[in-house]
Amino acid sequence: MSAYHGKIELVELPERPILLSSPIKGIYDEEDFATATEFSLHLKKIFGLYDNLGSRISLQNLYEENYQRYDSFFAYGKDPSAPYDAILPAGTYLRAFSFGNWDKLEDIYKSILRYADTHRLTLSGYAYEEGLNEMSIQGGDDYITMITIKILESQNKKSPRAGVI
Repeated sequence: MSAYHGKIELVELPERPILLSSPIKGIYDEEDFATATEFSLHLKKIFGLYDNLGSRISLQNLYEENYQRYDSFFAYGKDPSAPYDAILPAGTYLRAFSFGNWDKLEDIYKSILRYADTHRLTLSGYAYEEGLNEMSIQGGDDYITMITIKILESQNKKSPRAGVI
């Protein structure tokens, strides 16, 4: 996988079970950090050492330009027999990358929505953000975020415009 800031691509991904935290406000205040800590401890209890969790934001919030209104933290299930909260279905996903501080994410989301509209893609559910190099960065400008959003394949041929399903 080669990535650069602003790259948008379509990828095929397998089915993936995910675990979700309690709801968050998305402002990363003390309450959101407490939720992250609680979720991290829950993951550690289920999987042992676990250091990789991301954030998700609803497409509705993106269409309403609420780029900071995250819904929850998430983590991929490592053990198929472990409890999980949802399944990300196998299929085609739009994947994009942001390099640098989180303030660059708004422009990436605007590019994603334009790309989906131009290519007549129907996006579904949530955008899932993952920090790819959190454990090795020196500062905010080094941060790499990968964003993944499910595409509804059966509707893409009919839909003139991307929408929230």
